[in-house]
Amino acid sequence: MTLSKSILLNGTAIVFFAAILVFTGCDGRRPSGSPEGRTGGAGSSTGATVLQSWASNTVPLQIVARVHWRGTKDFNSVGIPAALLSIWELPETEELKNRAIRRIAGALAAELSNDPNDATNWVRIHRMVNDVLVHENYFQMGKGEDAWPYCAWAIRMDRERWITWKTNFADMLEPLHHDGQTVGVIGKLLVQMDYSNGWGVLGFSPQVNPLFQAFMSRFRSQSSSPYVWSTNYWLEIDTDVTHWPTAIKPPTAVQIPRIGVSIVAEGEELRVDAELNFATRLALSVSEWQVPTQLIDGSLSSFTAIRGLTNLLDRGSAWQRVTAERPPEQLFAWALRGLQMQTYMAAPLPDASNVVSRITEKVLSLEDPWGGTNELVGFQRSSQFQGFEWRGLPYLWPFLKTAEANGRAYMYAGTFPMGDVYPIAASTLDVLNPTNLLYYDWEMTSVRAEQWLYIGQFARLVTQKAQLPLDSTSVCWLKAAAPKLRNSLTLGTITGPSQLSFVRKSTLGLTGVELQLLCDWLESPAFPRGFHTMLAAPEPLK
Repeated sequence: MTLSKSILLNGTAIVFFAAILVFTGCDGRRPSGSPEGRTGGAGSSTGATVLQSWASNTVPLQIVARVHWRGTKDFNSVGIPAALLSIWELPETEELKNRAIRRIAGALAAELSNDPNDATNWVRIHRMVNDVLVHENYFQMGKGEDAWPYCAWAIRMDRERWITWKTNFADMLEPLHHDGQTVGVIGKLLVQMDYSNGWGVLGFSPQVNPLFQAFMSRFRSQSSSPYVWSTNYWLEIDTDVTHWPTAIKPPTAVQIPRIGVSIVAEGEELRVDAELNFATRLALSVSEWQVPTQLIDGSLSSFTAIRGLTNLLDRGSAWQRVTAERPPEQLFAWALRGLQMQTYMAAPLPDASNVVSRITEKVLSLEDPWGGTNELVGFQRSSQFQGFEWRGLPYLWPFLKTAEANGRAYMYAGTFPMGDVYPIAASTLDVLNPTNLLYYDWEMTSVRAEQWLYIGQFARLVTQKAQLPLDSTSVCWLKAAAPKLRNSLTLGTITGPSQLSFVRKSTLGLTGVELQLLCDWLESPAFPRGFHTMLAAPEPLK
């Protein structure tokens, strides 16, 4: 197995367990102080930190990733929100979880085994993947002077189960008898395993692994849980992709900030905190909110406001490929209760007419998959307004046009024509008062989860992509969970010259559109790679 495949699959497994976290929570209070005040957290440093607490000062490694997962072993005994617990106990949740674990195990078995048809390895890996979900885990990755990663991974379990792990690894990996701790190799990485004080420790490195030795030294002296910021958090992630070892660093020209994420139960909700620390000062232009209240009806199921977009869109090529006009600084999106298809977006633009005209020409010039089969279906230039609209299938009617509201010009889009508007009260916008607020998102997730499924299927139809099967395990789970979902609130703020912070309170830690993407990913025919929409074969147009 190649190193890149190993990193991808093992990394995807960690991400998968983070996704499973949306069904879980933990008891505990958030430490006092703002997110940027965490001791040793993502907000405390903008560069890769040097391992300090567990190793001597001579360890030549920079720690570029840390992950702490509490595990689900004691799930029923911790104080978790009632709505979250009710979703966790659904039979559809159990079926979804087991299916995902089986597919993760199958992908790992195919890469680790010399014989892809060896059912024994699948059984071994299936049990080990389940162990990672159930038990507490702590992971660190270090960067040395060479291009390779130095990793250490600790998992809390009894000695008998750990002996089984070590035996399984020794049987599956290419053998290499170096010492009592080394059990084999993956690609160019040595695999080391040892056990102390209730913790099994694995090491992955190209040579002698000081991080593995630091873990073992720590657990020989104590059995308490390691953590990134606090033992109260159910999941903690701190990573600096910019400083990852070059052997596994993703190729991208985009500046990736150092990212810190923590998840904890807070009252009747799940709280997710995220910090983005950039290497350079943020050049954000933030002006007063220009909300198109005259376009927004008061019967909302969601409302989103974003500002500071100009610099972000200026750097990207997507906007520039469409129009040479200056991109918007703000964007607003909202949806209405009742009809599933009523979702809208507006962006204030002094030259909205020119932008809409250019986008219309671009859309109408694209190859239309419907054109050769049905002249009555597709996008067309509107005869009622400047812009374009959908013709044909009646259950959605997307459009883009210019609109005047509150004395300004807006680029205005929606998924269904809007009738009479009963504008929202001005006091509703008091939530946007904080001067450092960059992003605001509120939604009735139970409503939006259903609406996004509806809109997503239409988007797949229009773009001739595979429909998400409505009888699939993931969609059946989403339909069962949706009525139990509470409202979601997400705030994004500027908390420093080079730092952005986000806080979300919700039932599962995910919004309606994110739940749609989760289902799309879990149904991928190449899971854990890709999405069903992009990889499955679409049905032919009729």
